[in-house]
Amino acid sequence: MPLQIYPVLCRAGKMDNYSYVLVDDATGTTAVIDPSEAAPIIAELERLDHAPDYILNTHHHFDHTDDNLTLKEKYGAKVVANEQDKNRIPGFDIGVRPGETFMFGDSAAQIIDASAHTQGIFCGIFRKPKPCSPATRCLTCASAACLRERPNKCFRLCKK
Repeated sequence: MPLQIYPVLCRAGKMDNYSYVLVDDATGTTAVIDPSEAAPIIAELERLDHAPDYILNTHHHFDHTDDNLTLKEKYGAKVVANEQDKNRIPGFDIGVRPGETFMFGDSAAQIIDASAHTQGIFCGIFRKPKPCSPATRCLTCASAACLRERPNKCFRLCKK
């Protein structure tokens, strides 16, 4: 598989958020998506024997960004988020905009606006090489808030 996605339960019993570790198999490029709690993410990275090159924040809420700085300091990862959120994302380094392409290892993610739960949510859709399933193609489809608040929009984004 060109891309692997590993879910990581964070804030267990409190908010039950999920962060994700994304690995491009061809290059070993690794990212953490929405790191709300460092300890379980670090444990998963150690289990996988990977260090993140990137921290991808789908939006600015604290339960998606709380441990950006911890992981950035520990691993030297670059924080990637929607350019319009640069003043609200801790440790912001790289801005993406809808219509652009973000290269993640050998995989290209088309950036689209996925604002639903809040403004400024971005979604990266990986088209080539295709990961294992359509559900893994969209970085924000796992967002319960997106599915809960605007499910039709979320499913349309994931099908693109």
